[in-house]
Amino acid sequence: MKKWILILFCFILIGCSNNTSQELIEAPVSERDVEIENLNTVTFEASDGLTITADMYMIDDTSPIFILFHQAGWSRGEYMETAVKFNKLGYNAMAVDLRSGIGVNDIINETARLAKESDYPNNHADAALDVKASIEYIIDKYNTDIYLLGSSYSASLALVTAEDYKDHIDAVFAFSPGEYFIYDGKSIAGNVESLTVPTFITSASYEVDEWKNIFEHVAAENKFAFYPENFGSHGSQSLWKSSKENIDFWNAIFFFIDQLKEDA
Repeated sequence: MKKWILILFCFILIGCSNNTSQELIEAPVSERDVEIENLNTVTFEASDGLTITADMYMIDDTSPIFILFHQAGWSRGEYMETAVKFNKLGYNAMAVDLRSGIGVNDIINETARLAKESDYPNNHADAALDVKASIEYIIDKYNTDIYLLGSSYSASLALVTAEDYKDHIDAVFAFSPGEYFIYDGKSIAGNVESLTVPTFITSASYEVDEWKNIFEHVAAENKFAFYPENFGSHGSQSLWKSSKENIDFWNAIFFFIDQLKEDA
C-alpha cells in the first residue's frame, strides 16, 4: 500500500485496485449492539483558565477514542448522533464545547457561554487552546489510540494543533476545513506544511475548492482526500443519517483507518 493515498469518489483510488474502491462505496460499515457504560459530562481547564465542557461517550477505558469538535456557532450537541454511532462501531468518543459557538440540537455551548460571561478571548483561533486542552485531558486519562475529528472551523483547528501531539495522535479527520483564520502568523495551508500526523480531509462536493490547497500542503506521508460526487453536507453533518449518502463518509473514515493499520 502506498503511503500517500488519494481517493476521487467513483473514479480513482491511487495505490489500490478498483475492487477496493467498489467495496468502499457499496459495503456499509458494520455496527454492533453496545451498552454505553459511562455517558457523562466532564469539565477541565484550558491553559488560560477557561473551564471547558465535554460529553464522554465511553464503552470502556481501552478502545480507541475520537475527540470531536463542532462547527462555528454550534456546540457539542453536533455529535449526539455521531458519537453513539462511533460507540456502536467500537470506539469511544468525547464531544467538546469550544469557546466559539452558541448551541445546536438543544445543547447550549457551556464553554462559549462561560467565555463570554468571563471575558475570555473567543475567536476561532482562540479555541485552539480548547482543542489542546481536550487532547491533553485524554492523554492524561487513557492509554489508547486517539483520533481528532473537526467540523468546519474546528477542522482547521485540528489540523494546526495536531502536530504538537504527534506522538499521541493517530490521525486527524477534517470535515470541511478552510482558511477560516490565521494561526501562529500563518495560513492553515502554511501551518500544515509541518503536519506529519496521518490526515484525512473531506467535505460536501461544493466545498472541495475551499481545502484542496490545504490538502496539497499537508506534509504527512499518509494523507487521504475523499471527494464526494454531488453530495455531502457542511462539516460533520455529512455523517448524520439525514445527510444523503452518509454511509460513504463513514466507510471512507474506516477505510483510511484500516490502511493506517496495514502500514503500521
